[in-house]
Amino acid sequence: MIYSFDITLVFGRQTLGKLCVSKKIEDVLLVLLNHPEGLMRSEIRDVAKIGAQTQKDLVKFLLDKGLAEEVYDNKRDRVVIRLTEKGRKIAELVKQINELLNS
Repeated sequence: MIYSFDITLVFGRQTLGKLCVSKKIEDVLLVLLNHPEGLMRSEIRDVAKIGAQTQKDLVKFLLDKGLAEEVYDNKRDRVVIRLTEKGRKIAELVKQINELLNS
């Protein structure tokens, strides 16, 4: 499923313009939304059921767009990927769109 829509971010009133969200990026956004503490790259692959190269490309996209960040998790002694504030807002919108489409 692919959505194309305009988003104006409330916290900055910054228009992202057309944002095309594919099913795979949608899955990764929602997986990270459900894991606010962040996930290791291998966990993202496993939970989102995507391949290694797809995960690499999607995480790079999220990092480049400022939707996710890499942070060091002291408890797990690992680097994890988690959503930024902007990423959480977009993931919430994707979640709302899914709920509307499935109702």
